[in-house]
Amino acid sequence: MPSEIPAASKRISSKILWSIGATYDLENSLSHALLSLFRQHPTGYVRDTSRIDRFNRLKNQARNIVGSYLTRVLVAYSTRFGSTREVASAIVRELNSTGLEAQSAETTSALNPDEYDAFVIGSPLYGGKWLAAAGMFAATTSERISSKPVALFSIGTLGVESKQTGDTQHREFIKQLAEIAPALNIVGDAMFTGYFERANLPWYLRIIDRFAPTPQGDHRDWQAIKAWAKSLALKFTAK
Repeated sequence: MPSEIPAASKRISSKILWSIGATYDLENSLSHALLSLFRQHPTGYVRDTSRIDRFNRLKNQARNIVGSYLTRVLVAYSTRFGSTREVASAIVRELNSTGLEAQSAETTSALNPDEYDAFVIGSPLYGGKWLAAAGMFAATTSERISSKPVALFSIGTLGVESKQTGDTQHREFIKQLAEIAPALNIVGDAMFTGYFERANLPWYLRIIDRFAPTPQGDHRDWQAIKAWAKSLALKFTAK
């Protein structure tokens, strides 16, 4: 274990800075600062709390430099039962793995679009429509973010029985949204099958579901979600 700490400090500092090609000096300083949090002891490496302040200063310096280069992405979503929140979290993880700086938030939150360089906006589809909060966020911020790339995704259960039907419903909604908010710079969109629990349906949809029942369970295709999220990286960083 002791011999692994110096190597680990180098790997961590490199991971923080790799995406911007930061200078060797800053990377080396951060690596040494991370290593300095531990000091050699007869039994191995122990944490040296007296050096934490120095590391934090260097970490903030690195964050300021990296932040000025990284593409900041907001994954804004609406959810009724939590399934779309989990999809948004998966998208954030994939975007961050490509070197972007992504975070997720519900569209009901007080969001400042000026703080981000690109957007992913998503919602479950009910009756061919997004939840109101997601649609309103996309429409009301469209002029403000018109120069920034936007990707849209929908979650629904129609695609469980018929992918074509689900895709058609999604495309029709995206077309309507683009007509309402023509300033949106849409660079990509996707439809994903969702999680279906009959007990969560409003009473009138439960009646409809009796005539064409949807299989219950988690139908989300995580590999498709991850692949789509990764494909956005180039679109978000293209100049």
